Amino acid sequence: MRCLLSTLSAQGRQPFSLVIALMMSFSLVGLGCAPAGNGGTLAAADKPAELLPVPAAPELEKAAALVSDIFKAEIDKAKTPLQKRELARKLLNAAADTKDDPVGRFALLQRAADLAAAGGDLPTAAEAIDQQARSHAVDAPQMKFQAAEAASKAVRFPTQHESFGNDLLPVLDASIAADRYEIAQRLAELLVHSAKVARNQKLASSASNLHAEVEQLVTEYKTLAEPLARHKSGAASPADKLILGKFYCFLKGDWNVGLPLLAESGDELLGRYAADELAVPTEPADQLKLADCWWSCAEEAKGLRAQRIRQHAAIWYQRALPQLAGLSAAKAKRNIETAAGEQPKLSPKVEHPPPPLPVAQVDLLALSQESQLSRLVAGGEWSRSKDGVVSGDSAYVRLAIPYRVKGPYELEVEFKVLSGKDENVCLILPVGDRQTVLCIDGWVSRGRLTYLCNVNGREAVNNPSAIRGKHLKRGQLHNAHLDVSWDDRDGTAQVIFTLDGDHVFTWNGRTSELSVQSGWELPRSREIGLASYVTNTEFCKATLIEK
Repeated sequence: MRCLLSTLSAQGRQPFSLVIALMMSFSLVGLGCAPAGNGGTLAAADKPAELLPVPAAPELEKAAALVSDIFKAEIDKAKTPLQKRELARKLLNAAADTKDDPVGRFALLQRAADLAAAGGDLPTAAEAIDQQARSHAVDAPQMKFQAAEAASKAVRFPTQHESFGNDLLPVLDASIAADRYEIAQRLAELLVHSAKVARNQKLASSASNLHAEVEQLVTEYKTLAEPLARHKSGAASPADKLILGKFYCFLKGDWNVGLPLLAESGDELLGRYAADELAVPTEPADQLKLADCWWSCAEEAKGLRAQRIRQHAAIWYQRALPQLAGLSAAKAKRNIETAAGEQPKLSPKVEHPPPPLPVAQVDLLALSQESQLSRLVAGGEWSRSKDGVVSGDSAYVRLAIPYRVKGPYELEVEFKVLSGKDENVCLILPVGDRQTVLCIDGWVSRGRLTYLCNVNGREAVNNPSAIRGKHLKRGQLHNAHLDVSWDDRDGTAQVIFTLDGDHVFTWNGRTSELSVQSGWELPRSREIGLASYVTNTEFCKATLIEK
């Protein structure tokens, strides 16, 4: 599995459906990989010996406090998953530039990993942990598992779970490569959960099968304690090497580690096959002979072991095939196809993963400047100011921004209440093809309510999700941040509202539950609206971030 996922990584990010299908076609086998030294516990001697110890708590706390102080403004602002992911990348870059302060670099990487995980970005969290592991003696598999658990809490929609399942695979693979099977078991459970939430039965079934394979590895690895201990002390018997060699080759699929053990196991057939392979045959006849030997070995095995051996034999059939003809070529092709099963075709190899798509930011107020203000007014009176636009003090004052959102987005709006009887500021939000309204400090007669209207047709006073209490101050510049997501496949949606850096509420439900109260409608769907109710309000900034 380690080498297979290295191949997938080299080809760029694959959809979860393709990756999981490949996982089930080739499972945990390192197909076609050249001998390598980091095949798990038995190859631990190849790790660098000059790793620094994890910084002591007092000096790490001091460095962490300095990171918090330097990046205070960005950390305070990073409330949404997208903001946390962006800040994590910034801290990762800062760590790369920190050459002469190992403790400070460690603290930067730790905060980057924590922020990335909180934002649901497991690859960035894993990258930060890998950088820590290159310089310090950290428990990387355990840290990655903790990051995966944290990231899973930021994942909600089916499409997000497909992506998260894809992100889990290399972390799961790394834990198996390090012989950390109990961690692999828990990661596999997260994988099964994400596959189910993705609402794809085929993916869920494949992930469940992979979980069962990890369970088998966990069970069988527990029986190896004594042979492993003797091997590490240099006192392993041929019988110990046979047991370990079979586990690493036939169950884990790590032939780089397992073949030398089989060669020294004293087993007549397996010892000879392993020795022949370690000699790296280059003649097609010798490669074909070795492939046939492993194939015949698979016929005497069962279940997962037989699958592993056939897949390994297919490597040698594939190497010999270009020089084969007639029945030999036909047999090699048949056995390769049998081992691969219904293997999806890989996309063309690229040397580096494609860079992430740039975040699209739209200055909504700048767009409003390009049109006559009267054409954007959906209700009430509006005027322009030095810093933006100002709403009149009548009821249901609405300005429609001439931009239609394409998908989930984040919206940041800065505004100032100038005067008015009600001091109620609103934002009209598209959620999929529906609209809702965020009302801030509405219903003064009911003690001020902040809420979405409508939810299941309920106005604020009958809306259990409404938040009571005054939030706005006249003359003060306020910052409203909305994180709006939805998934058309299962009809679910989420709206996260933050005001001046403080979380106000998170609404989760079905998109169909949302509607616009009469009086707040906009003429066109998927447009953002700035609005107020009997309140002169100056809107100074409105930025949309397409996710």
